[in-house]
Amino acid sequence: MPGIKAVSFNGRRLTKGAETWTVRAEDLRTGRRLALGDYLQTTERVEPGRPLLTRKLRWSARWRDLGPDLSILENALATPGPWRFTPWRQIPVAYRGNGDRKEFYLPRGWCLADIVEPTPHPSAVLDELGHHVVIGGEVVPLVIKEPGEYDSGEPEPGEAWVRGEDPGREGEQVFKLGIAPVAGLDFVARVTPSHWVYRAPSADDRELTGPSVEPLGLELWEG
Repeated sequence: MPGIKAVSFNGRRLTKGAETWTVRAEDLRTGRRLALGDYLQTTERVEPGRPLLTRKLRWSARWRDLGPDLSILENALATPGPWRFTPWRQIPVAYRGNGDRKEFYLPRGWCLADIVEPTPHPSAVLDELGHHVVIGGEVVPLVIKEPGEYDSGEPEPGEAWVRGEDPGREGEQVFKLGIAPVAGLDFVARVTPSHWVYRAPSADDRELTGPSVEPLGLELWEG
């Protein structure tokens, strides 16, 4: 995946974000080696229109590296959450066509970053906002449409629309294609999303014998 260009937290741009945060993706699939050496992988059953793989993302940073952003984060982390967290970078999400379905779902809780983040967007991330679908080798831009227009209209062949509304923490943002992908065809949507996150459980250890030492790290889990 492309690197993180910038980071926003609850609508605030973090000055130390891009070079500070690391990300891990946890796939909800299992695997085991069989007696004859074959590898067996098990994934959850995917409903039509939903991503082929379910992944939950985690981001971590060391407190000492956050510097001037500490007050922004500490003020937010004093509440239970969740919080909006936007590491500005494109993420690919794969789908499979069935020859009939035109509408598909982004992962639960995701929303296109430029819909929920205030403008102006960081100059370093403008190239990351080219949301698009790669289908059969063709790149089709995802055009943001107002909810009413999205719901009542249909994209032309070779077009793709995404519903321009924040679905909320429990909702799913949708997009639709002008032509239904053929059955069995895998395709990829590349989007720059904003996520809902919680703080991972951790010990809040501090040294009191000298200058205060913050916990070693902060970890945020996608909700």
